[in-house]
Amino acid sequence: MERVASRVATSATPIRLVFTMSDEAPETTGADQRQRAEAAGPPELPRFFMPFPQVKPNPGQQAAVAPLWEWIDTFGLFTSESSRSPLEQLRIDLISARYHPYAAPESMPLLTQFMAWAWSVDEQFDDGPAGRDAPWCRRSVQGILDAFDGRPCDQPLEAAAADLWPRLSEGRSRRWRANFLSWATGWLWTYYTETLDRATSRYQSPAEYRLHRELSSAEHLFFLLSEAAAGIDLPESVHRLPALRGMRSASAQHQGLFNDVISLNKERPVGYVHNAVALTAHHERVGVGEACERVNALLTECIEQFVTAERQLPAQPAAAGIDDDLAGQGLAMARAYRAHTRGNFDWHFEVTRYAGPGEVRDGRALYVADLLNHRAPGRSSGNR
Repeated sequence: MERVASRVATSATPIRLVFTMSDEAPETTGADQRQRAEAAGPPELPRFFMPFPQVKPNPGQQAAVAPLWEWIDTFGLFTSESSRSPLEQLRIDLISARYHPYAAPESMPLLTQFMAWAWSVDEQFDDGPAGRDAPWCRRSVQGILDAFDGRPCDQPLEAAAADLWPRLSEGRSRRWRANFLSWATGWLWTYYTETLDRATSRYQSPAEYRLHRELSSAEHLFFLLSEAAAGIDLPESVHRLPALRGMRSASAQHQGLFNDVISLNKERPVGYVHNAVALTAHHERVGVGEACERVNALLTECIEQFVTAERQLPAQPAAAGIDDDLAGQGLAMARAYRAHTRGNFDWHFEVTRYAGPGEVRDGRALYVADLLNHRAPGRSSGNR
């Protein structure tokens, strides 16, 4: 198994880690050290361990583009040029096609619309004002969850969620719907945790953050969507096989931590510290380059855990008395998880979103359209 060079051949702008502060630990930073760090230039990305073969994107990718923008305009999710530009840089159709290469092509419009919605939610809280006001964040998260329950919607993201959920869950089992809502709830409340961390100047420990990142990556939702798009509805006995659970956990952590390394350029200017590299540098008192290497070691560990679980999978259905047809469905999902993991890796090098920060003024991300009707602290502070 080889280590894959960080600069994969791609048409996108090459990514280098560029920082506005010294690459030295905060406690040892002085004017002379800052000058030396700047003279040395930004650190290169690490060499990442990625043994999984590349898979071609889903052939339904292009057919999903026009319905995607029509749907976005219907719900007013990206209403200005400054907010649409980052979405175009993300190439939502491509990441969806890389996440779900084996899905039925006709399922791609819906999968791509959900992806756009999830990214919109993420930017609202990570970069936007709702993630800087804990009471409003709490109400916003609850409002989105209420939309999944069919309650009245007040905001564009809520209305979009109310449109997506019946289409995503149509024909799915009670088990699938319950798991999706459970993972969606856990994902959305991670934004509340992060907003409170910012408000109280709390820095999660690396161990706490690794589990947090598994949830905040939202990847478990996409694993379930891969299952639906393949026409598979695993019974609980297969879904909860230890090997499949281990593969999903390792993959979700890998994808979240990998995104942290790549997106640091984008996140620093808006003061976003929920990033494995930033937290490692903070807690372990090392420079950013060394912090990247330490996070890369975790990424390798995640891949090794995935591979170990994958090797253990074939024996588990037989031991549980699961028939061959269902065991085959479990193996199909393992194949999908592996392609998903590799697809996430490849996509990061194919887009320009992470080459640098978006338009930021006084720490405020101008590219985030306010879709949560944010109100300044002190207004409308009632509980919800």
